[in-house]
Amino acid sequence: MRPPDRCLLTTRDFSILQSQLERTDLFGNPILPLIRDKLSAAEVVFPEDIDPRVVTLNSRVVFRVNDGPAETRVVVHARENDLIGVTIPILIPRGLALLGMAEGQQATPDGPRQPERIDVVEVAFQPEAARRALGDDVPANQQSDPADARPRPGDPALTSGAIDLAAQRVIRNRAKLRKGPAGNGGPGPSAA
Repeated sequence: MRPPDRCLLTTRDFSILQSQLERTDLFGNPILPLIRDKLSAAEVVFPEDIDPRVVTLNSRVVFRVNDGPAETRVVVHARENDLIGVTIPILIPRGLALLGMAEGQQATPDGPRQPERIDVVEVAFQPEAARRALGDDVPANQQSDPADARPRPGDPALTSGAIDLAAQRVIRNRAKLRKGPAGNGGPGPSAA
């Protein structure tokens, strides 16, 4: 694979790729050298420091292959999470190439077919940016009610924007659960 000029990976994404190198079911798989190349070319940053225009795991990305039409996919970890036409796993050359690329970058991944050029058009949703926008570190007395995650009358239909809003609500509520009651960092009543 000819790597893009710059590849940024979050510490989490880097760790996930490293763990893939140790999986016995991937030995002999042609994706392993591509993972090694990606790891060696990567600049690693903390999730809270990643540029919102960089593709991370669970990002929704708009890209083109060669001069074809724009495609939109969510970059996922493994084929078990793959929904054809909706997701792209990082254990295939295209998905791996997209991980760590920024808007406007190009890559030419090796694959079973002829080499192809992938252009990142837009990062339409990035979970790390969504967490920052929601203020994961907001004090408990300023956080909204967990009922925010429930659909309400008048909510938009299931569009990409609505999916992003729902994901943001889930992220916000997960943060509340991690902080425990009254934001004291305790595990909450379920730990008993």
